[in-house]
Amino acid sequence: MEFDKKDYEDLVLDIIIEYLNKNRYIELEILVPFIKSRISEKKINLNEDGIRIILKSLFHQNLIAEGSKLTKNEVLENPPIRNKIYNYIKNNLGVYYFKIVKEFNLGNHSATWHLEMLLKFALINEMKIEKNHVYYETSLNPKDVEKAYYLSNEKIISIVEYFNNNSTWHTKSELSKNLNMHLNTVNKYLNKLEDLNIIQTKIISNKTLYFKEEVK
Repeated sequence: MEFDKKDYEDLVLDIIIEYLNKNRYIELEILVPFIKSRISEKKINLNEDGIRIILKSLFHQNLIAEGSKLTKNEVLENPPIRNKIYNYIKNNLGVYYFKIVKEFNLGNHSATWHLEMLLKFALINEMKIEKNHVYYETSLNPKDVEKAYYLSNEKIISIVEYFNNNSTWHTKSELSKNLNMHLNTVNKYLNKLEDLNIIQTKIISNKTLYFKEEVK
């Protein structure tokens, strides 16, 4: 009969939790013999190859992680602040490392440790935008995260608000003057807003005009 690893995954996971409760880290060369011993005591027909197949599946599902003494179900419970960080990331699309550090008054070492644990168990993803490391829930589209990140930028907010309050086409120089913003800065963020399909351009009489998508 064909071996079905799902028939044994819960059993092996329970044994792994017992192993971890002894304040151990997951090390395969120590964990596999421990599981074999417990399986033998229960008189269950599961050999070492089968155990390794199940462990591979549990790793793939991010239910356990090499070098950790927690399972996925425990990583948000211990310590409690990690769950707060996770929820903050979920509720603040486009949030980046230094905002998290400031929000929770964490040292760099502590913040990095908590974020690495969330990454290790695939509860969050990470992407680099400009010079910032941005964190977001794994179910989200990275493009949406990038858009939220830029729309939280104060200069971009000023540009977008200007478009919202002035429903017409605008040149870079006009935006620079009226927003009291350097022309290079305006150019940088207009290009990004165009990439994100928030504004569009039109060339009239050799002038590039910018407008929000809703403007016709």
